[in-house]
Amino acid sequence: ANCQHAHWARAYNFFLRRDEERFLRSAEQAVRLNPSNTDIIGVVGAKMIMTGNYDEGLALLDRARELNPYHPSWYNTATYIINYLQGDFEAALAEAMHIHIPDFFWGPLMRAAALGRLHRQAEAALHIEDLLVACPDFPDRHAQLILTLLFRPEAAEAVTQGLVDAGLGL
Repeated sequence: ANCQHAHWARAYNFFLRRDEERFLRSAEQAVRLNPSNTDIIGVVGAKMIMTGNYDEGLALLDRARELNPYHPSWYNTATYIINYLQGDFEAALAEAMHIHIPDFFWGPLMRAAALGRLHRQAEAALHIEDLLVACPDFPDRHAQLILTLLFRPEAAEAVTQGLVDAGLGL
C-alpha cells in the first residue's frame, strides 16, 4: 500500500504542476498497484476528469462508487464537471447539491454556476454568498482558483460564465 500511496503522491505532485502526461502515467500506476482501493481510484478518476480525460476518469470514478456506495461527496465534483460541460445544467446542479465540504468554496461555486446557467439568479445569490464567506477574495483570484480544478481553459471559462450569469461580478 505504501508504494501505491507513493505513486499517488507523485501523481498528485504532477497534477499540481499541471504536467498532464506524467500525472496520467503515475496515476495509472497507483491504480494498477491496488485496484480495490476506493480512495485512490476515486481521486484518480476525479483528477482525470479535471484534466479533461472524461471517459477514463468517469470509468474509474464509477468503479470507486460501486466498491464504496458511501463514497465522499467530493466525487460529485467530477460528475458535475462532465454534466456542466455537456450543457446539462439540471444534472450538474443535482450533482452539486450533493457536495458537502464544510468551509470550502467548490460546492457553493458549482451550485451558483449551474443556477446561473439555468437563469435562477435569486437561488444562485445564496450560494454566491456562501462562496464569498468560504473564499472572500474569490472575485480577485477566480481565474487562478478555477484553473486549479479544471485544466482546460475552455472548461474554466464555461464555469466562470455560469458565475457571471448567476450575478457574481468578475
